[in-house]
Amino acid sequence: MRICLGLVLLIDIFFRIPFADAFYTDNGILPFNMLHETIGNPLWFTFHNLHASISFQYILLSIHALAAIFLVLGIQTRISSLLCWLLLVSSHNRNPFILQGGDELLRMILLLGIFIPWGKRYAINGYKSSGVNNIISQDWSVITYALQIAFVYFFSALMKGPEWHTDYNAVYYVYQLKHLTYPIATWISQFPELLKVLTACVFYFELFVPLLIFFPFKNHYFRLFACIMIIGFHLWNAITINVGLFYAIGITSCIGLLPSFVMDGFDKWFKRFQLFKPQQETALFKNASKGFIHALFWWIFIWYIAAWNVSNCSFVQYKMDKRLQVIAHPFRLDQNWGMFAPGVYKDDGWFVFEAETASGDTIDILRKGEAVSQTSPKEKDHLFKHDRWRKFGEHLKLMSYGYLREPFCKHIAREWNQESVNKIGKLRIVYWKQVTLPDYKRSLPERDELYEIKITPPLSTPHQN
Repeated sequence: MRICLGLVLLIDIFFRIPFADAFYTDNGILPFNMLHETIGNPLWFTFHNLHASISFQYILLSIHALAAIFLVLGIQTRISSLLCWLLLVSSHNRNPFILQGGDELLRMILLLGIFIPWGKRYAINGYKSSGVNNIISQDWSVITYALQIAFVYFFSALMKGPEWHTDYNAVYYVYQLKHLTYPIATWISQFPELLKVLTACVFYFELFVPLLIFFPFKNHYFRLFACIMIIGFHLWNAITINVGLFYAIGITSCIGLLPSFVMDGFDKWFKRFQLFKPQQETALFKNASKGFIHALFWWIFIWYIAAWNVSNCSFVQYKMDKRLQVIAHPFRLDQNWGMFAPGVYKDDGWFVFEAETASGDTIDILRKGEAVSQTSPKEKDHLFKHDRWRKFGEHLKLMSYGYLREPFCKHIAREWNQESVNKIGKLRIVYWKQVTLPDYKRSLPERDELYEIKITPPLSTPHQN
């Protein structure tokens, strides 16, 4: 799990590097002052604001990538786990508008990775483990990890509304979101009865797979079945809907649940390569006192994140006191697994970036300077450069996040004028809203002008902003 999560983290960093200026600098889509004045939490820390230059952002991302490589190789695993978590939280705190549920899961597993013994195998600085039994009972930190995985699916099911467990039409609405789905989902959406079956499968999978993880009898077999189901669930999502790296994070984060007999077989295959020199294993607890304090800490941690998740459920009257919530913010223990919950949003619109050039033409710079069209594009999910931009677009169209529109317009206008000879002097962000209705019907598109900016002189350099 350590190796696979480290590789996923490396891929994530690789995808973020080209957009470091847009995501993390004051010339980007979210200047730090705006973050601080709007949703920025004073208890959130971020290293990305220590220096405004893009060079500094590249340095931070390079350090993050190096720490991820050390995590993969098992070099000073606890320190590399800590660095990976710190820098991931720093990037999350700097720009929360480009995040999705997978980021929260990755953040939590990396935090737990500082404490769980995932540096004892397949690591350059690892140890030789002999006679390891059921890993779920090996350490309280590992039990906390297993519970965290269970919370993701269990509370996701509890937060889902009637569309998922009464009407069974949630997947129908998901597969009608053209900006989110792949061709296979479009094909499957032709079969309404199958969509109902898939909806029920998703809901009951999320509800009952946590029980398999902790089933008291023949636990290793049930846990293996739970892992297979989780992997299958995320693979299905990977081929049907565009959820960024969530599927990869979901698959790799459950690898630690694999039972010992599976890993024993992998050990026999892996040891043939003799890549790492085994060392003497040390005891988990040196004395009973340390063991008691250790267990007490993790019990408090478990109850805290459980209480946080329970308070997210709308049908529960209990809500965590704000004074207790303060504990979560510095460590980013806050989590919400309301994925397509309580219902699926029905808005399936598209963006048009109308720009007026110096020659008087009106072009759509989102579509690389094509003529402006009022019809729905065929491949809306490919218009944005990356899934993180698509996620930002989901916030951009909402009135409650209207403050994001000005810096976003300035950034993309500046980028266009730097890269194109056809300079623009005015930019208008338009969102065409179209709502998915029952029985394969859609509302007529409605034009909504989100923001307009006049660029005089054209934004050719950051200093002309």
